[in-house]
Amino acid sequence: MRKPVSLAPVAPRSARQPGSGSARWKRWVALSGIATITVTVAILVLNLLGDSALYFYNADEAVARREELGTRRFTIQGTPLTEPMSGFQQERPVISFAIGFNDVVVDVVHFGDPPELFQVDVPVVLEGSWKQGSGLEDVAVTDIGLDSWHFASDRMLVKHDNDYRNREDYSERIAEAESYDSFTE
Repeated sequence: MRKPVSLAPVAPRSARQPGSGSARWKRWVALSGIATITVTVAILVLNLLGDSALYFYNADEAVARREELGTRRFTIQGTPLTEPMSGFQQERPVISFAIGFNDVVVDVVHFGDPPELFQVDVPVVLEGSWKQGSGLEDVAVTDIGLDSWHFASDRMLVKHDNDYRNREDYSERIAEAESYDSFTE
């Protein structure tokens, strides 16, 4: 036989019913986990973009904004105007040279070996910051200008030419290279 169904009014459930607190707890843990992941991803993205946010200036713009830039790192572009003077500082190669853009000249001290394609009249892109005074008293590359400001660089990129040489020019280039006497000065 079936149990009779009671039609008596039922008392409302209390707010502190077992199980209702654990649902809130689970929701709070899930939301805090999502917030933690969001903050972590935001920090990673900002760190990755930090290096790409270096400002890029032509030499004339960098000189015009020297006070504004201060000692903050940025990227400067110009064409080498002088043959580099080289030396060493604590066994690390150092070169100094001048770059120019729109008739403005910037003295550069580059720490490290220059790329193989580095030469006068071939544009370069340098990464570093403004410095005052040479700071290179023990190095023979102190050709810094009258105002004693220079661009201290630790990264250099050289623009390569886009000249394509076809096979017809190959034999001509080989003959030219063989005619060059590398032992004469």
